[in-house]
Amino acid sequence: MKHPFLLIPLLLLSVLPLRADVFSLFPFRGGGGVSQLENALNGSRLWSEEVVINGHHLELEVELVNRTLNDVLQEFRGQFKNGAAAMNSNSLLFEIPQANGAKKRCYLVELGGIVPMLRFSLLLPADFNRKNSVADWDQELPLPPGASAQTLMRFPKRKSIYGTFQSPFAVRQTLSDLVRSLESRGWRNVGGETAVSAAAGGEVFLREKQNEIMIISVKDLPDGRGSAGSLYLHKLAK
Repeated sequence: MKHPFLLIPLLLLSVLPLRADVFSLFPFRGGGGVSQLENALNGSRLWSEEVVINGHHLELEVELVNRTLNDVLQEFRGQFKNGAAAMNSNSLLFEIPQANGAKKRCYLVELGGIVPMLRFSLLLPADFNRKNSVADWDQELPLPPGASAQTLMRFPKRKSIYGTFQSPFAVRQTLSDLVRSLESRGWRNVGGETAVSAAAGGEVFLREKQNEIMIISVKDLPDGRGSAGSLYLHKLAK
């Protein structure tokens, strides 16, 4: 149950509103705050862990919520005034601003085999701005030529690092540059997708001596002006 949830913080950083063709959007109408929110959900904590996002030390909370998505949606619509929310068929992303400028952001998702929902939440400080440059980009994650770092997440407990970037170049060139950079650093390409398909969008690398795995992924930007990529580095247990 560990690794599928590593990318949840990235969803929590999505700027509301989300794409309207995927999510329906609505404002909250009533009054309320974080304490009312947590009482309304009445969840059972599964775990919490430190996540360092662009230099900010945050706490990711994970809870089991024994309510359906529709139940929670109706409660939110009636209680909360200054928030914003977006949802699709199996998830709800919402945000409630705090008096001190911070924002409580939560992601509720229905997952098969886990009844009925999980909640992931972060409290973003007032000075948090994911659009700022990533000053602490980890040099273990290669950036292709011309690319700009977007988000860097460190998971100390899991010995993992996740980074995202944008490149002015198309997927094929960006991915090729990443593959060459990693191979020059001693990584072994165990996926080999770029060698057999011009439409490849990712690769998997191993560095046996350091007992590490690197997963990279690149996709075209919706506006066609370059590509966006992600790199996930995990130190395997010895």
